[in-house]
Amino acid sequence: MSSLPYELNARVRAVAGIDPELRPATKPQFGHFQSNVALRLAKSEHRPPREVAQRIVDELDASDLCEPPEVAGPGFINFRLRTDVLAQAVTDQLAEPAAGVQIAERPQTVVIDYSAPNVAKQMHVGHLRSSIIGDCFRRVLLVLGHKVIAQNHIGDWGTQFGMLVEQILDDGTDASSLSLADAEALYTRANAHFKTDEDFAARARARVVKLQTGDEQTHRLWQQLIDTSKAGFNEAYRRLDVLLTDDDLAG
Repeated sequence: MSSLPYELNARVRAVAGIDPELRPATKPQFGHFQSNVALRLAKSEHRPPREVAQRIVDELDASDLCEPPEVAGPGFINFRLRTDVLAQAVTDQLAEPAAGVQIAERPQTVVIDYSAPNVAKQMHVGHLRSSIIGDCFRRVLLVLGHKVIAQNHIGDWGTQFGMLVEQILDDGTDASSLSLADAEALYTRANAHFKTDEDFAARARARVVKLQTGDEQTHRLWQQLIDTSKAGFNEAYRRLDVLLTDDDLAG
């Protein structure tokens, strides 16, 4: 159906000699489309706009697309597409994978960086906003035929993980049993501990070094925090119907 306005516009242009610039009608009683082309031509043709409009209507061959056009007001032309043409266009769309959307002539590769929540913390409205906007862009670009690379740069490194791992060890917590809400509560305790206990702060900083150098115990607890967080993130994405998956993660 999306090609009908273009076809009608082209036929009117062939008669008028300039782009009629069809626009959706302002009110249903005016039909589907309107054009002010006669008003724009009136001066150069030295004729009243309504006469120019009537001349275009008389010369136009579009009976296979629309009902007889109407001249309205000071010289507007109203067009109403035929119901059988509309019905056929809608039926034809059933066989079109893109439902009539014009596919890009030159598809591009587009990288979308969105969401980016932090491990061991629940997402806030800023993360939700960027997830939804990013996903809208992704869906539109895919339908238009572009290749989309989604990137979800989760925060999974830095001092906070020294704090978290050290707090897990101090508490004797089974990191594999934590929910995302539990992990955030753990972070709150660890952060308070870090600010009030210099010995803990020193051990937390040393724990970051252990993580960076591949200490097995530290890495295992860090990975468990990531797995817990991913499960929480994915549940939020599922509820939002967002296309992000673990394949899009880039920590």
